[in-house]
Amino acid sequence: MKNTLIAAAALMILGAPVAFAANSTAMIPLPDAKPAVTQTHKIAASSPSARCAALEQQFSKAESSHKSMKLFKDAVRLRDEGRNMCTANKAPEGVSKLEQALKLIGVKPAANS
Repeated sequence: MKNTLIAAAALMILGAPVAFAANSTAMIPLPDAKPAVTQTHKIAASSPSARCAALEQQFSKAESSHKSMKLFKDAVRLRDEGRNMCTANKAPEGVSKLEQALKLIGVKPAANS
C-alpha cells in the first residue's frame, strides 16, 4: 500500500509539468509578423484634399447625364460651396458638401481610396 501511494504521488509530481506543457501553447507569443495591408489602411491614408479632387471629378462626370433633374441647380450650388471650402483649406467641410451634392442628383459618392 505504501509503495502504491509513493508511486501515485511521484506520478502526480512528475506528470504535472507534462500536463501544463500541453496547455501552454496558448500562452506562447506568436512570432512578430507585419499585419496585412487592408483597404482600411488605404482609406486612412487618403488626404482630405485628394478626396475633394476625386469627388469634384466624380461630379463632373455625372453632371451631363443629370442636368435635367429638378434638384440639379441645388446640387451645383452645393458642389460650388464644397469646391470653395476645399480651396480655402477646409477640406473636411468641402468633402461633406461635395458628397451632399452627389447624393442630391442620385449618385453614390465614390469610396475613399
